[in-house]
Amino acid sequence: MSTGTDNALHVIPMGGVGKMGMNLTLLRYGDDYLIVDCGVQFPEEPLLGIDHMLVNMDALREIDGRVVGIVLTHGHEDHIGAVRWITPLFDAPIYGTAFTLGLVEKRLTEMGLMDQCDLRVFTPDDTLNLGPFRIEFVRVTHSLPDCVSVIIHTDTGTVVHSGDFKIDETPLDGQHFDKAAFDRIGTAGVDLLLSDSTNAMVPGQTLSEKTVATNLTKTISDWPGRVIVCLFASNLYRMSSLYRIAKKTGRKLCLVGRSFSSYLEISNGCVDLDLPRPGDLVDPAELESFAGRDVLILSTGSQAEPFSALARASRGKHRNLKIDDDDLVIFSSRKIPGNERKVQEMVNNLDRLGATCMEGHRSGMHASGHARQEELKTLLKLVRPKHFIPIHGEYAFLKAHAALATACGVPNVRIVENGAVMSLAGGSMVQIAEVDAIPFMREGNRLALSQDPGIRERRNMACNGVVSVMLLSKKDSPIHRGIIRISTAGLFLKSPSMLSDAEKAIRDELEESPAEIKNDKVKEVIQRTIRRYFKQQSGKRPLVLVTLELI
Repeated sequence: MSTGTDNALHVIPMGGVGKMGMNLTLLRYGDDYLIVDCGVQFPEEPLLGIDHMLVNMDALREIDGRVVGIVLTHGHEDHIGAVRWITPLFDAPIYGTAFTLGLVEKRLTEMGLMDQCDLRVFTPDDTLNLGPFRIEFVRVTHSLPDCVSVIIHTDTGTVVHSGDFKIDETPLDGQHFDKAAFDRIGTAGVDLLLSDSTNAMVPGQTLSEKTVATNLTKTISDWPGRVIVCLFASNLYRMSSLYRIAKKTGRKLCLVGRSFSSYLEISNGCVDLDLPRPGDLVDPAELESFAGRDVLILSTGSQAEPFSALARASRGKHRNLKIDDDDLVIFSSRKIPGNERKVQEMVNNLDRLGATCMEGHRSGMHASGHARQEELKTLLKLVRPKHFIPIHGEYAFLKAHAALATACGVPNVRIVENGAVMSLAGGSMVQIAEVDAIPFMREGNRLALSQDPGIRERRNMACNGVVSVMLLSKKDSPIHRGIIRISTAGLFLKSPSMLSDAEKAIRDELEESPAEIKNDKVKEVIQRTIRRYFKQQSGKRPLVLVTLELI
């Protein structure tokens, strides 16, 4: 990764710009690199079978031995989910708050990587000196605890990386968004602000968790039957509110979804929230013994993940959670872009089973963890940067955030693409290069570029199906007189005769071929013939697999 040898401060977004997720930013000063966040992105629909997308690993391998540290802003998967894949590339410590590193440690332990990693806890009061970078932290509010913005100081300039944030004036844990610290940093001078753009198109101010709790309390108190609240398991603020609501309304709390217990275990001792402990909870296996009015259920599955608790319950497949006619299902969550269709399908299934479904964001029973326009403007006015790059959002979000920054008087506003190498020096910011930011795909334990032939073949198979042709021929017999066996997958055959017609087409083509035709050419003839035949018959161009055997 060549970005020049001058003493400028180089800022390189490798992910999280133009798309949601895969957040990772590189900062380079001299020969040293700092990494801020290591996230994954959930795949788009055409990437069948792909678990996650990660930043370009080849580009990161080029800076092996020069990374002084990896700093994490908070514990969501789009910011820490790639740690297990990226940290083995570097002999560099990983820094985060106690709760964030608790989540990281669990994932590294599951992968058997803890012995290879050096995890170091910081607090917002700490300052780190990593090579040429002096780093301080500012506490921010978000949808899970222990979140920070990262302030990176060098001899050339200062960069503020906001991380994910909103400004909640009444946080449940009493840990406020530190406006005074941002104002102090802004007064000292900030060369570049990189800021969360998720809600840059949404006017106004994000609801506080206190307001959400008030609205949830009223709805749950008024409902005569059982209430199921679907939420992200990581949203410990919401879980704390619902635990208090359960006690206030005389309902027993039941957690359905294994990830709840993981977050509760990690939060123990490092999060100042009123959260349930095992003795406070109803075992999901005992749900049927409680009258509906006596229980409040928290469920995972807000994004309709196929094996999540609510998704299985909506199909009548969950062992303990059976949907009844008097159930109220509150979605205290948002739909991640790209998941709308499958979430709506799950809601349709719940409706068929007799449940009443409510979207929390429409009724004040969900608050985003990301700042809306008024909060974004507040940060811009506190920090007063010379230059601004919007990050963490679709392109339309970046454009809206850029417009806000311009309206707030920021002198230089730039929208960049992943891989852009931005150089800060002498009070100016320019793009000097571009590095390869084509993402990698993760499937199980395998990583591959998105242009990998296997991924292209999978797309082709999904859209056009597969035809397998086996040709068995005798050594001294003409090739076209061999035995041809054809099978298909993922193709609709108009009639059984299609396969025999396809066989005849192959024989006709081979009969016209030279007697001494090589095996590779035989395969090419068969593939070309089958593709042409199915294109004529069905409009499809299937993947064709050919096997030749002598008998």
